[in-house]
Amino acid sequence: TDPGEINISGEGRVVYGKPITLTASTDNGNPRIIFSSSDEKIATVNSKGVVSAIADGKVTITAKIASTGKTVSKELTSIATEMSINAPTNWMIVEKNGVEVKDTNYKEMNLSSYLNKNYLDGKEDTNSTYTWASSNSSVISVTDQGVVKPLKSGEATITVTKDGAATTSIKLTAYDFDIYYDGKAVTGTEKSLIGWTDYDVFVAINSSQLNSNWPLANFEWSEERKSGTSGLRFSVTGSNYKAKISIGGHTLDYLVKAAIKVNNNEVGVISFTRK
Repeated sequence: TDPGEINISGEGRVVYGKPITLTASTDNGNPRIIFSSSDEKIATVNSKGVVSAIADGKVTITAKIASTGKTVSKELTSIATEMSINAPTNWMIVEKNGVEVKDTNYKEMNLSSYLNKNYLDGKEDTNSTYTWASSNSSVISVTDQGVVKPLKSGEATITVTKDGAATTSIKLTAYDFDIYYDGKAVTGTEKSLIGWTDYDVFVAINSSQLNSNWPLANFEWSEERKSGTSGLRFSVTGSNYKAKISIGGHTLDYLVKAAIKVNNNEVGVISFTRK
């Protein structure tokens, strides 16, 4: 009896120490099936279709009808390494004019330094290829070496893949901070503030966030008179993301700063200078 066509079914992923079984079936009868692996250094298969992972990578398992030579194949992902990224932070700050990031991890972080690898066979390999990718490279970019950099406010998932098989990822958020007053963003040099005036100012990532506290960091406000007649009114008083600036009429040059603090450590500063 002609067995007809052959089909193969089963999982598409096999993990070291956890074999899987692929099942081959034909249209008619129960002919002898021969299984083979395209690369036994990555995964092996026995006569019953039991597949065992050996190393990370892609492998093709083929089932052949012995009597007719008809074949069917299935590509599997073989996993021999468990990975995780234990980065010191999952949010970053866009550095620009008026925003200085002092803690490197918040402006350009090498995720490969925080990549943990658990070799399931207990044997470390040194010839593997790691591929990095960002789900939104316009928000957070990543190099071939795993260095990430925030470009604008938003979220991105950074994924690393080992030898086209084992993979892990981390979700990062980027914040593009500004100081706002009267709904206007001010960083860098600002010339339009009027003397003998009080201004309510906020740290925010966009104008719609002006009245909502930001939970990941605290902001510590300060000021510095750079020039102008002494004794005239200029002060900054504030609590966390909101402050008030009081300006003297002849204070021509001053600096307003909001330090970005995480667990009492200053990771960056937002500032603007009135000229």
